[in-house]
Amino acid sequence: MFLAQASDFVVAPSALLLLYTLLVLTGVVGSAITAAKGRWGWFVLDLLTLGLAGNLTAFLAARPQSFWARHRRKGQSPGPRT
Repeated sequence: MFLAQASDFVVAPSALLLLYTLLVLTGVVGSAITAAKGRWGWFVLDLLTLGLAGNLTAFLAARPQSFWARHRRKGQSPGPRT
């Protein structure tokens, strides 16, 4: 029977663990972008999937009055009023 030692894990983590860690970290960043865009329903989904859906939901359009939209428009003209 083989028991993994702590030094084995620190010295040589598996590629699968590194890939999963990368996916979770990018998902967390994507979740933060989703929240900044005001997409709260998608943000809750991101939390339920541990950030894995955040990789996709970060590409959604921002709501007009969200933090993301206000700061992205900063140097632009407001456009025509209707």
